[in-house]
Amino acid sequence: MRLVAEYKHDILCDISSDGRLVLFYRSSYPTRSYRIYGGWVKANQPEVYDDELRVVDLRDGREVSRIRVEFFPENEQFIPGTRQVFYGEPKPRSGGRRQYRVWDVVSGQTRICLDAPEGNFSSVRFLNHQHALGVVSQQEGESLGRLILEGCTRQIIAAADPSDSKKGVRGQLALSPDRCHLAYTLDSTLKEALVRDAATLKVIKRIESPSGLFLGDAIYTPDGKFLLVVASNTIFDKPETKRYLLFYDTTNYEVVRRLDVTSWSQPDVRDDRAVSSNVVGTAMAVSPDSRMLAVAYTSEERGVFSTIEQAHVVLYDLASGSELARASHPAIRQRRDDPFAARVNRIAFTPDGKYMLTSTYDTRVWRIE
Repeated sequence: MRLVAEYKHDILCDISSDGRLVLFYRSSYPTRSYRIYGGWVKANQPEVYDDELRVVDLRDGREVSRIRVEFFPENEQFIPGTRQVFYGEPKPRSGGRRQYRVWDVVSGQTRICLDAPEGNFSSVRFLNHQHALGVVSQQEGESLGRLILEGCTRQIIAAADPSDSKKGVRGQLALSPDRCHLAYTLDSTLKEALVRDAATLKVIKRIESPSGLFLGDAIYTPDGKFLLVVASNTIFDKPETKRYLLFYDTTNYEVVRRLDVTSWSQPDVRDDRAVSSNVVGTAMAVSPDSRMLAVAYTSEERGVFSTIEQAHVVLYDLASGSELARASHPAIRQRRDDPFAARVNRIAFTPDGKYMLTSTYDTRVWRIE
């Protein structure tokens, strides 16, 4: 991998379906809300917002358009087949209503798509330029909903977990490349995953984990042949923790292969942290030819007076699990008020497979060689 471009202070959101445009979020106060022992902590969140969404032409780095947004919007992504961006504004701390908007990159205009919907609408996946699916979080639990851009309506279709309406989705929704199937792990037991018909949201397959394993994140390969699910034999890291990548054949959603990936991410059993065993790295993505899996990690080098952190991205061969290449973001000094500065939050390949983008608070563009 060879570094060919870097976008400072730009957090990667999405790449357009033709691979020409990149959507970035820029904030002068990058620290997000994060969880520590005792509850939620919010750091560096300003009262006056000067954050932006901006679209850049990947070919020459030229900025195409930008708009002002509030601190850390949600679900920022291109609407398929258009030059429009969908995003959600966070609910104002001073009160008011959460809004989901559509931004026309060409004209620069925005319009409200949903105003004050009940509950949060997250993990949004577009089926086409008019319809999207997502998770609706309410006090009584999580449900799956459909958003219709024409008319700007949202329908709550079904409980995310049919057996326990108060439980919901573990991680993100995985949408198959043909946009026919929606898959996700159930948070209630971590031993089951559901596959639903994306058009009707009816359950077409209930996946049970192999004996003794707990399921984690799920992702489809771009060729549509497999659903990849991270799994482990423990919920939290222990010396005996083993991690696997399960390959489910999408013709029947049966496990056809189990790849031991414990060496990719060794168990961390320090007393000051509890790492979920059924998570490998901080982000992952499959190359367009379905031959490589990119996984991000954060390393620490502890000194007497400080700790140095560094974000890394490793390319693995999906057939053998062997390492193909690795790249790193610059090392930084750890700050207690900013636990995400050395964390890769997103990895994305361009549709032609020639480039890979990795993002912390900065985004780097790598040419795959």
